[in-house]
Amino acid sequence: MVISGDTGLVCYATLKEILESIAGEHKLKPKLGDDFGTIDYGVVNQTNEHDLNLLTRLGGKVGVVAKPASGFLLFVKKVEAKTASGAVIPPISLTPKEVPTGGYTWSSVEPMPA
Repeated sequence: MVISGDTGLVCYATLKEILESIAGEHKLKPKLGDDFGTIDYGVVNQTNEHDLNLLTRLGGKVGVVAKPASGFLLFVKKVEAKTASGAVIPPISLTPKEVPTGGYTWSSVEPMPA
């Protein structure tokens, strides 16, 4: 059961069902790894929390990150060199000349008048 809306989400559902519900509300296609689809959180309450914050909170419990990208709502493992479809992203090598250098300028900011 997934009950959703602007006021909150209360569900007895798997992570896959939660992601599908939220993605559908935002006209996105859900993408998540097979490892995470069967995770059952039992009851999940969402009060005064944006959908992406909810997914970030749930994902933090299992080491994944939620991110909207190119029409998809991705739910992928942190620090894993794979695409959302599971294809391995090959490593790349950079030389010092290929890495841009930069800096910043610290400036004082005056407070806005009341």
